[in-house]
Amino acid sequence: MVAFRAVSIRYQGGVEAVADCSAACEPGEITAIVGPSGCGKTSLLRAAAGLLHPSAGEIAAHGGPVAGPDRRTALVFQDFGLLPWRSVEGNAALPLQLDGVSRRERRRRVAPILDELGLSAWRDAWPGTLSGGMKQRVAIARALASEPDLLLMDEPFSSLDALTRESAQDFLLALWRKRPMTIVLVTHSIEEAAYLAGTVFVMGGRNPGRMRARFSIPANAAAARFLPGAPDFRADPRFLEACRDIRSALKGDAAPGVPA
Repeated sequence: MVAFRAVSIRYQGGVEAVADCSAACEPGEITAIVGPSGCGKTSLLRAAAGLLHPSAGEIAAHGGPVAGPDRRTALVFQDFGLLPWRSVEGNAALPLQLDGVSRRERRRRVAPILDELGLSAWRDAWPGTLSGGMKQRVAIARALASEPDLLLMDEPFSSLDALTRESAQDFLLALWRKRPMTIVLVTHSIEEAAYLAGTVFVMGGRNPGRMRARFSIPANAAAARFLPGAPDFRADPRFLEACRDIRSALKGDAAPGVPA
């Protein structure tokens, strides 16, 4: 679904954010890119959304090169990006309004999304009255309104407290299971990457950042998260082992991951 091929991104002023980064994100899978601040994770995500153009290399999505924003791709920003003067419903329907969809049709198409995300009772609420977790759901509702095949998420849960963050992660997994799509998640959290993703790419360095390693989280472990009565995967030895290996790669130590 998404492929980064020897991608380098250089900003005006000569600052090189990333250099020679290659990675492939499989269709229908959750892929995480984890790394320290300043390693270029967000730059790669914005380039995949068509908001930045690589200075070298190529990014492909939906079977072709990324030349600019694509309606099949949605991006959820770290700060939610909600408009404070629009209601929950108004924020969720914004992509449809920009596409010229009528008010009546916008409401019809957004209503089931709000219901699915548990937001129906707050459709007329203002963003300033919502908790962080609710704001994140509104941002996801807005992304889903355009019916994307590819969902890009930039540190989507970083502002949430620990327990709310875990609930949001479980919510995302449940949503992904009901709405098959490719998700690429950028995060600082080793545990979040290992819990959510089937594939984890580790980045390191700064100006420029580079891909260091690639890890596959056991598919059977991911599937077990959806079995009735299944124990919390966060307590599974395979989860703890994955976190250990990812942490080792972030530190630059020898790790058993496949070189990216």
